[in-house]
Amino acid sequence: MPARDSLWDGLWPVERSRCSLWLEERTVSLAPLPSPLMTDSFSDLFAYDADANQRLLDALRDAEADDHARLVFAHLVTAKQVWRARLKAVPWTGAIWPDLDWDACGELVEVNRADFAVYFSELGEDLDSAVVYHNSRGERFETARRDILTHLLLHGSYHRGQLARALREAGHDAPNTDFITFVRQGF
Repeated sequence: MPARDSLWDGLWPVERSRCSLWLEERTVSLAPLPSPLMTDSFSDLFAYDADANQRLLDALRDAEADDHARLVFAHLVTAKQVWRARLKAVPWTGAIWPDLDWDACGELVEVNRADFAVYFSELGEDLDSAVVYHNSRGERFETARRDILTHLLLHGSYHRGQLARALREAGHDAPNTDFITFVRQGF
């Protein structure tokens, strides 16, 4: 059998045609949603994120979680402030891993909830525009708003998972912060 130049070379013309049509159909579904729909989706996801953070904060307080857990949670809620500043083109000068008490963490959960509600109400169709910012090491980056917002949601999920595990390992129940639970409850 002769060497193939590509995956397509081994297919009969009819199979190649079917595969091409199948790929074309799927490619259309991969296009990003129009910005107003995405803005609404992000707004809903950030509302869920704030609720999940509040549930976790309540569980950490009830369990009298250790200093490490408090520092991770403080970082989780502070990171939203860091990125919110970057989205507004304001340099961040504070700590990224601050030593906050539980009350200050609770205040930041609510500040973040309010800040991002306002942000999404004012955003319009600007999700694809780039934000120029400098990270904590002073390196310059340019990133689309939608990617920053996605990062924030995933960052929060990552740290909530770490903290849920820490609660369980310490013999406490971790709150259910699954997105689907919030959907079922009509958050």
